[in-house]
Amino acid sequence: MRIDAVKFLHEVVNRNRSVEDWARAAAALLSGVDDGDRRADLRMRFEERAGIAQFDGGLDRMEAERLAYKELVQTMEGGR
Repeated sequence: MRIDAVKFLHEVVNRNRSVEDWARAAAALLSGVDDGDRRADLRMRFEERAGIAQFDGGLDRMEAERLAYKELVQTMEGGR
């Protein structure tokens, strides 16, 4: 069941559809990570990437979080 949700969220990102709360989507995706340290690391990476994109890249928060979410999915798929 969780895999279907991850695939759905991944498809949303790839189609550039709007999700109001990318942080919530990231939390849902990370809820499937059993290792607490890895989950915390991935969450921190998501927040850091979104912050950099917003403040250094000049993006609005929603777009910054969308990009950070997309990178999170790629990281999780690649096992990095």
